[in-house]
Amino acid sequence: MSDDSNKNININVPVDALSAEKSIEISLSSKKINGDRRLATSVPATEDTNELLLEVAKIEKEQSVDFSQCKGYDSEFLGVEIRLPQPQKVINKQIARLNDNEIELKYFKYSVIFNAVTRMPLISAVNVEGDPTKRLDDSKRKDDWLRDSRIDIEAQLTDKFYRKSNFDKGHMSRFEDANWDDTEEAALRNGIYTCFYTNACPQVVKLNRAGGLWGKLEKAVLEGGVKKQEGEQARMTVFNGPIFNEEKDRIFKGVKIPMEFYKVILWLTDEDKLRATAFRLSQETLVDDIRFDESMRIAEEALDIDKDIKFKNFQCSIKSLGKLTDIDFKHLEKFDTFVAQDGGEENLIVDTESIVL
Repeated sequence: MSDDSNKNININVPVDALSAEKSIEISLSSKKINGDRRLATSVPATEDTNELLLEVAKIEKEQSVDFSQCKGYDSEFLGVEIRLPQPQKVINKQIARLNDNEIELKYFKYSVIFNAVTRMPLISAVNVEGDPTKRLDDSKRKDDWLRDSRIDIEAQLTDKFYRKSNFDKGHMSRFEDANWDDTEEAALRNGIYTCFYTNACPQVVKLNRAGGLWGKLEKAVLEGGVKKQEGEQARMTVFNGPIFNEEKDRIFKGVKIPMEFYKVILWLTDEDKLRATAFRLSQETLVDDIRFDESMRIAEEALDIDKDIKFKNFQCSIKSLGKLTDIDFKHLEKFDTFVAQDGGEENLIVDTESIVL
């Protein structure tokens, strides 16, 4: 609050506060102090005002983030050029752009191309280092999620969206994937920079966390599935993101929630040959605890769900992902190790040992 030259009182309230469900109360009273009548103001210490103050502090923190040293995804990380896959023309207008009209949001060890319409990443690309001498950070992890101030913050989801939703803020590029560098401090910083809403999608606990499908796949493949013959873990490049489907997606707080996600992993063999494999992971049968917007709910009988399968986990062709995600993966198709089973396009994975690399 401030006074201007005309003795008017100006009260500044962040735009975000105007969309709050509850009202903001501000009381004004005139009091006589030392013979002078002055205006005293008070804002009751309510849940509303506390939330408002937290939001103001959050915005200030978001605006102070330094991205100047962020080099982003390294296309030559594996020793051969692997270009960051680009959005197909059909969704070009949906992609968030920086002031220089670029679409790549660069962080430490990873980059994101963000879809401002879905309010989620189109693709998150990360360079994963297997060398244990570069994984120096053993501090206790604590996530502090922020919006990226380089693009429209209104296009990004927030703490308010996730609060009491039963959804996790599901990292697309993992904290652990970027948590490496030449020093412990730099490694921790890199991991912390994965906690931007531009790098997250709503995922249920049963899918996202260590014991869930996404977590198990990450552990099996990224931490143990691709190794050099001498036992040293290989470097990897990983592309992650959501798969939207009009027939399967559900609506929560006005936001379309993807039921499936993809993960494409690239690595070099001992003969220095580039290889790639892709996965589709589903949370379609795991969302019973979510209270979706019933007015926009898709009838369950229209969904082809096998009630006897707790989750769906498919290894699939990279070519098929291009059709599902509106992302151009064509330059990766020749490195794909996927072999269709019985002439089909997908291979249902019943355990991590059945993953074909």
